[in-house]
Amino acid sequence: MPKWTRKTAEVRQREILQAAERLLIQYGDERFSLAAIATEAGLSKTALYMHFESREQLFRAFTEYILEAPMLRAQEEAKSDGSLEDRVFRLLNTKIGHFYRVSRETPHGGWLIELTNQLSADLLKKDRQAYERLLARVLSEAEFAGRIDPSIVGLTANTLAATLISAAHGLAREDAAFVSEGVFTQRLRGLVRAAVNGVTRSS
Repeated sequence: MPKWTRKTAEVRQREILQAAERLLIQYGDERFSLAAIATEAGLSKTALYMHFESREQLFRAFTEYILEAPMLRAQEEAKSDGSLEDRVFRLLNTKIGHFYRVSRETPHGGWLIELTNQLSADLLKKDRQAYERLLARVLSEAEFAGRIDPSIVGLTANTLAATLISAAHGLAREDAAFVSEGVFTQRLRGLVRAAVNGVTRSS
């Protein structure tokens, strides 16, 4: 158990959320109590209540916490160099691929994502909308530069972004089972290649 030290509220809250993440991934809902999280974070339950008044409030903060890092990486990928195909692939793999790997590789990762959908649907919707805008911006820049024309397939940059994100989410499973990392990557590459080629302007 971590030793208690005096820290800023922001640092302490992040440590609490990291403790919650460790417990949720390892044990699932059976260990997601304020008392267990306080112990994991090296705090008393009373000290924990100074930062989060309820399990629900903590879980909403936890949802924001697990969405933050993948979105920041996606924002960096949106600004990166390379072909449009590579940039779109990296942008999708950085965020959607991250949650695929959490679901597939951790004992309770899938359960965690399902619970997040149930308790923090509004936060997930806000994150999804921001993510779609980010991908749409990359596609719009390519359209403005004359490299692609989404209207070829009856779409706009915005609707193409939404379609790609929805399709990418469906690549992770084969019936009820998760596919391997290699299969997921191959499918995602193929999806992006087909989409980009399909809207590329003729020279």
